Amino acid sequence: TALQSLGFSKAKNVEEANAAIILGYGMESQAYQYTCALPIWGQNGISSSQSTGSINTFGNSATYSCQTSYTPSYGVVSSMPCTGTKVLSSGYITLSCFDIVKYKKTRNAEDARPLWFTTAASAGQNGDMRIMFPIMLTAMLPHIATNTGKAITVDLPENDDYAQKIKNCASAPY
Repeated sequence: TALQSLGFSKAKNVEEANAAIILGYGMESQAYQYTCALPIWGQNGISSSQSTGSINTFGNSATYSCQTSYTPSYGVVSSMPCTGTKVLSSGYITLSCFDIVKYKKTRNAEDARPLWFTTAASAGQNGDMRIMFPIMLTAMLPHIATNTGKAITVDLPENDDYAQKIKNCASAPY
């Protein structure tokens, strides 16, 4: 596992442990209302016209016959209001590692010295932690116990191979 590759191993009990790694996670969703105007397309005028005609003469009189054809123009003629709701979700995972050698002697929480923190966050429309947890954990794996010096953006699809392995491991019966 990722923690084993960093030199961590599972202690048989708390008394043998030198460090405590704590996993924290959370997810919240927020609904947003929106309004918009949907354009309505239709005939909005005449783009051109063409007239043809003929003159008939009878002595001192004449008649004129004309036919005009019009080519319509099309575009937005109106709009229709629309409203809707969009749900955006945000989630996080935090791995925190504490040196607990002194804590075990004093049982004072202030003596559990922090060694490192690694956090992954997600924002989007998927608020299902069963899907997002393996993806966020996969994104944070290369950065566990390191100082990146800045926030790093990682884009992973829901069907990422490693995230699927984590998901399948989590659902395995023990």
